[in-house]
This record gives sequence, C-alpha cells and structure tokens, in this order.
Amino acid sequence: MYPDSPSRSKLDLSGRWQYSLDGKTWNAVNVPSAYDFTGKVTFSRTFDVKPELLDSSTFTLVCYGINYSAEITINGNFVGRHQGGYSSFAVSIPANTLQMGSQNSIKISVDNELTPATTLPPRQQAGGWRTYGGIFRDMYILATPKLYIEDVAVPSDFTPEGKTSKISVKAEIIDRGSGIKTEPGNLLGFQVEAFDKLSGEAAGRSGITPIRLELNKSETVSAEVVLAQPKLWYPSPDTSSLYVFKCQIVKLVNKEVSVLDEYNLDVGLREIRWRDGRLFVNGRSTMLKGLLWQEEHASFASAMTYEAMERDVAMMKTLGANLVRFQYPPHPYLLNLCDRYGLLVIEEVPLTAVPADFLAKDYYQELASTYVKEMIGRDKNHSSVLAWGIGDGFETGTPGAWDFVKDSRSLIASLDRRPVYYCTNRLNDSCTANVDILALNYDGTDPKDLREVLKQGRTTDKPIIITRYGREVEPKNHNGYSDPLSMESQARTAMLLFDAIRDSRIAGGVLASFNDWRTDRPSLATHSKDPYLRAMGIVSGDREKRIAFDVVRAMFNGEKVQALPIGTYSSSAPIIYVLAGLVVLIAFAFMYNGNRRFRDAVNRSMFRLYNFFADVRDQRIIPYSHSIFLAMIISLTLAALLSSVFTFYRNNLLLDNLLSQVMSDSVKERFIQLVWNPSKFILAMSGLLFAAFCLLSVVVRLLSMTVRTHVYFYHSFAITMWSLLPYIIFIPLVMVFYRLLESQLYIVPIFSVVGIVTLWVLLRLLKGISIIYDVYPFKVYAIGLLMLVVIGVALYGYADYSESASAYVRYMMHSSKNL
Repeated sequence: MYPDSPSRSKLDLSGRWQYSLDGKTWNAVNVPSAYDFTGKVTFSRTFDVKPELLDSSTFTLVCYGINYSAEITINGNFVGRHQGGYSSFAVSIPANTLQMGSQNSIKISVDNELTPATTLPPRQQAGGWRTYGGIFRDMYILATPKLYIEDVAVPSDFTPEGKTSKISVKAEIIDRGSGIKTEPGNLLGFQVEAFDKLSGEAAGRSGITPIRLELNKSETVSAEVVLAQPKLWYPSPDTSSLYVFKCQIVKLVNKEVSVLDEYNLDVGLREIRWRDGRLFVNGRSTMLKGLLWQEEHASFASAMTYEAMERDVAMMKTLGANLVRFQYPPHPYLLNLCDRYGLLVIEEVPLTAVPADFLAKDYYQELASTYVKEMIGRDKNHSSVLAWGIGDGFETGTPGAWDFVKDSRSLIASLDRRPVYYCTNRLNDSCTANVDILALNYDGTDPKDLREVLKQGRTTDKPIIITRYGREVEPKNHNGYSDPLSMESQARTAMLLFDAIRDSRIAGGVLASFNDWRTDRPSLATHSKDPYLRAMGIVSGDREKRIAFDVVRAMFNGEKVQALPIGTYSSSAPIIYVLAGLVVLIAFAFMYNGNRRFRDAVNRSMFRLYNFFADVRDQRIIPYSHSIFLAMIISLTLAALLSSVFTFYRNNLLLDNLLSQVMSDSVKERFIQLVWNPSKFILAMSGLLFAAFCLLSVVVRLLSMTVRTHVYFYHSFAITMWSLLPYIIFIPLVMVFYRLLESQLYIVPIFSVVGIVTLWVLLRLLKGISIIYDVYPFKVYAIGLLMLVVIGVALYGYADYSESASAYVRYMMHSSKNL
C-alpha cells in the first residue's frame, strides 16, 4: 500500500506475538498467520521506536487484513476499531501515544465470528469460502514526515496524444505540525517524476505546484507529467510496461530543491473502451479469459506468503489467462503482481448471498459503502483493475435492492470512473439497469443451454461477462468424462462452455476456479467426500495440477486440445434401494402370510380403525412384538425413501441451504456423510425413526396424565405404531422411487401422495389418542393440531431470531426461481 521511499520508514510488526483466548494464559504465535477457529482472540507484542523518528515523524498503523473485526490499543491508548476482514485499512496514531525505546506495546482484539444479519459478509451459506481468523496479512507502523502526502490519485484511463501524453496526478497533502514556513524567495510545492520501471530511465517530470499550508488540514494539489513516446500497459503474454511515479513535496531555496516527502506508486498507461459488448485495450480487441482465485492455500490457509502468491499469478499467466476475479479485496500484493504480469482484475466487496431485507437497512448500507470506499481507496491506482463489483448473488427484484444498486453505483462513480457490476444468476434481472456490465454466474454444465441464455442476453448493448462457469470434481476420479464427477469431465465441461462463450462473442468469462478452497458451512453438494472442501480448482489446494489445467492452457492459448477419455460410466440408481425394498417387502409378506394374528391386525387397523383401537384399549389384542415389527418395517421404508430423495437432490443448492437453516454445522456434516453412503443412511435413519416413534409413544403416555382415564404405556405404544400402518403402501415404491424422481412428470404426484398419506397417519394417531383417552375426537384433533402449530411457530421463531430464517428462506426461494 505504501511503497518504500527515502523519506519514510516502516516499523514492521510481523514476527513473534503472544495470543490469549481468555486474557490470562498467553502463548506464542507468528504474525501474519491464520487460524481455523471461531471466536475472540487477543494478540499482543512489544516494539521499538527510535528517538530520531519519534520527534520528526507522524505515525500511522497500516493493516492489510484482520479477520473479521479488530479493536486496537497502543500503550494502553485506544487507537481504532475496524470491521471487514478483507479490506485493508490505516489508522492514524495520535501524537504522544508512542514512546522512545522498546517498551511500546500493541494489543489487538480479533473476533472472526460472522452473523446472519449484521456482518459483511454475512455468515456464509453452503459453498462460500472459509472465514479464517487472525492477523492474516502484513501489518506495520508507517512513519512519515509531519508534512506528508496522504494520498495520490492517477486517472485509471488515458487517451493517447500522438508521441506524448499528459498524465494528471492529484495528491492530498496534510501538515501534522511540521512547523515549516515559507519565506520570501522560497517555494514549497508538489512535483512528480516519472521513471521507466524496468530500465529505471527518467521518462518525464512535472512542474512544481505551490502548496499552501494549514495545520491539520489537507490540501489537494495537481501536477501534470508529460511522457514522451509513452509505453502502454497490455493484458497480454508480453511483459506489461509500467512507470514509477515519484510524487514529492519539495522545498525550493535559492534554486536548490530538497525533497521533504516522497510517495511512490506504479502506473500503467492503458486506454479501455467497450464497443458492441467487446473490450478494447489500447485499441486492441481483447476477449476476457479469466480465472476465479481464492486467497487460500493448503499450507498457509488465508495467510499466503508472497512467494506462494507470485507462484499462483505466474501459473495463471502461463495458462494464457488475462483476467482474475476476486470475490473480496485480496492481499494488496496480488494487485501489484497483476500490474506487473499484465492481468486484468475485477474486484468485489464480499456482499455475497445477502437477502434484500438487509440491503434496505441503513446499517448494512453503511457497512457496504465503507467496504467500497476502502476497496477503491486502496486499489484505484492499479492499472490492472478493470471494474468494481458490488456483490455476488444478493437478492434482487425489490425496491430496496434497486435503490441499493443505484446508490452503490453512484458512490463508486464519485470515487472512480471504472465500470460497475454485480454477479447475478439471470441476465434479465431488473437491477442490472443500474450497472455498466452484466455479470452472469452460470452454474449449469450444458453448453447449448448457455448459448441460448447468451442469445437472449444479446438484446442489450451492455457488455456481458460470465463471472462463473465450471464444474466441481471428485478428486482423484479418473473414470473418463462420461462420469460427471471425474476430472476429465471437469476439463471437458470447461472446454465446451469456453467455446460457447467465445462463439457468442460476448466480453468473455471467468472459470471457477484456479484453486480449491474450504468453506465455513458443510455442503451437501460436495463431491470430495469432505463436506467443507469445494474441489472446483484446476489445481488443488496444495497446487497439484489437474487434467483441466492443461486443457485450459490449450484453449486459452488457441491450441488444439488433446482428446479426453470417455470412460465407461453409466448413471444408475444405487442398488441398495432395490435390495432394501426387497428385504422390507419379503419380511412384511412373510409376516403377513405366516402369522394370522398379525394379518388380522393389519386388516382391521386399515379398514376398521375405531374397533381395532377400542379392542387394543380393552383387550390388549396386539403383542409388543407385532408393534415393534411394524415400526421397524415402516422405519426402514421411510428411511429408504428419504435416502432416495436426498441422494437425488444432493446437488440442489436450495435444499443445501435450507438444511443449514435447520441443522447445526456438526449435525449437517454427519448427515452429509450419510447421504453420500445410502446403506449407512438407511440403517442410521431407520434407527432414528424407530427411536422417534418410541419417543412419540412416551409423549402420548405422558399427556394421558391430563385426562382422568388411566392409560398404560402398552396403549400409547400400540396406537402410535399402528397409526403408521398406511406407510406400508410405499414398500413397493422403495425399489423405484429414485428412478421416478428422474422424471418431472412424477415428482408432484409422488410428493402429493406422500403428503396425503402423512396427513392420514396423523389423523389416525389423533383418533387413537381420543379412543384410549376416552375423549371426544374433535377435541383431540383441535388440541393436537394446535400443539403442532405452536411447536412449529416456536421453532421457526427461534430460527428467525437466531438465524434470520425468514429473510433467508425468502431469499433462497427467490434465488431458486432464477436458476
């Protein structure tokens, strides 16, 4: 953020710190680093300040990234508070806070816990990235002269003017008690010197713009640098040309110039134009061939080293990519690397999967606007930045969302001239009228479907970028591309979708992704056997290359792609459903035909319910063994049906996120592991269902204390289990249920029948309760249904209070309609 210069010093705070979870026990840790823990951690260390700096300098604490919120004190004095784990920030250290010597202490309290409604990003949904905590990026104290350049702005674009070009540089200068006074014949001013970054040769110099000093007030001054035969910056395989602009506060005394402060920055000269939906850089048509990059590595988590970051950028450049997408502001070194290597950047604030209810709230708009200001304030001078993103997948289609997008664009326009976008799942989203670029997340894998979507999108003259396309894989799966989970399928899908994007002649696309990443919430749709791993990268988390790496390199560079093996995979329903259906059907048929008492009980319970339950109450005609057998049969049947449903819909994002609303992460993690192993799911779920039925029997027995009739556990157990009898009609369905779900024609009838039978079972149970309680039936129906409503409302109210369930359920339903 602040390159070294002769007039400035940095007190590096990297290295050994102490941390504590309770404020009492302290242990050592290296900073920067990241931890995989949610909660509050306090960091502390001492540092040295030289006496010559203390008297002549003003100090600023510069933090590249602390996740998520931080409260900072130095020598016991509160210095600042910051929210936002990925935006870098600088905090001015008040005068007289630091002291001479090595006994200066800094303490930072860090909390990385995200909430569903009050943090940005909100608590991640399924598929989001991992919220590692800690001081995971560099931090230092910047010492500048008391009269110093606080900020510099260089235009993001320029128009060539023949053999020379004028670049206007604006600087914000502030005096923090320097005591410098201008005398007659002397001049205090601002100037800019330009040098070729590669050769170091002087390229141009501005005149000196006079400065008027006012204590503790900033002044904006401008200077024009004239560059002869300027070299241009290109996103290409060639080395991109950069200039170093040395922005200086100078004092001129008797024609001798002395530099009081120097602020250096790299500048790339490029002209960006959009014509007919295509990008032109310096007049050259450029198709965007991008990659999504996540700031995560298997060895470093989010605290990646400079060497690891540069290796990633070099690999992306080798692939032939010319664009990188960041879903949140990355380490500032990444932007420096993209400038140097010639990679365009689209950079976003992490406003991901946010319901429209929150977008309309003042506090959330303030969080978003602060993030935007910090992102643009830090990265506005990078020639690599192509456009600013204001979010990904947030809920649109409401007046609140419309106003949010419109206000965000207006804010960005006041800070920088580059275009604005947000990522959406449909091109005809109403809020896209308020942005400059249409950014589409395409989650499908059918190139014909993508071509049709893009054909419909050609009705607009705005540029279109596919901001996400690709396929998740099962690591180490080499079954050929006929297997949709194979690495060959990932490579082929990337190739076919890239061809569709290229042939549609839109601006370009972003492949998701360069690297794998870990998530906060376990995902049902995972194919990696690790519910927290998103294996979407063309390289793994430890940067092991997959087949798709070479395929992407060939297609980005216009080379012929080698043929991929098709394999012998064929889709089929898990055989366990057929086996489970046969076992249940044979067991029930054997018991029904071989035991007359059981057969009579089944017939009477199904067709003469009142007499059956009355006989259970008065004569105890049903042995425990028959009730237990029936409960086991029904538990296995329902477990197999549930397994079929979750196996079939395990790639459904709506279901995935709904499960996150009703399950804790630890419970969902175990549930996912069962879903991906149908045999274990059926065994475990049948056991849980049987236990639930037994528990229901206990509840019925306990509620009998509210009536005068004496009810034994036998009665409650028998009527509970035999109320479930209608579920036996699903036994033959177990073997074919998965196949029926594959046809849209059968889905609505199937689930309608399941709902009707479940209602039938509930009414049977209430009728049985009325018989053994000897209570008027309609009274039991009314009280029973009322209890169900009260319990449902109570559970939903708790979920809404703790997880903002209402807002998220509406958001998920709205999002599912747009897929």
